[in-house]
Amino acid sequence: MRIKEEYKKSGYFWLPDNESKKIPETLTISDGGDIELEVVGLFDESIKALNGEDDLSRIIGHVEKDGLITLESCFYKKKNFAFGGISKSLVHVNQVLSGVAYEKDEAVTFNTVSFSVEGLNEWLGIRRDICVIWR
Repeated sequence: MRIKEEYKKSGYFWLPDNESKKIPETLTISDGGDIELEVVGLFDESIKALNGEDDLSRIIGHVEKDGLITLESCFYKKKNFAFGGISKSLVHVNQVLSGVAYEKDEAVTFNTVSFSVEGLNEWLGIRRDICVIWR
């Protein structure tokens, strides 16, 4: 994925089945498609989560200027426990769905898709600078 400039937005994020526990985070999408979420705190601070049994398959958020967002197939890259202090962790995100908040087990559906392809002629091996004229 190519983007002209890094996307970095702050917002509040939560797990779909626990909307009451919103935590502040920063979502970053860099050129090449790397998506990371810097988390202040943890989504789940239970004993199960301390043992690595996190369910971050879907995270919902509300980011500045863009509104609702759904993050798919997430997992902790770096997980910090502060035990009373402030901790920051890093979550890897595989997909970002902007403008929508899906429920925990809701199927991802949509009516339209828009995309652009850059460098298609290079992928197909088509050279624009060659012109053949038949007489």
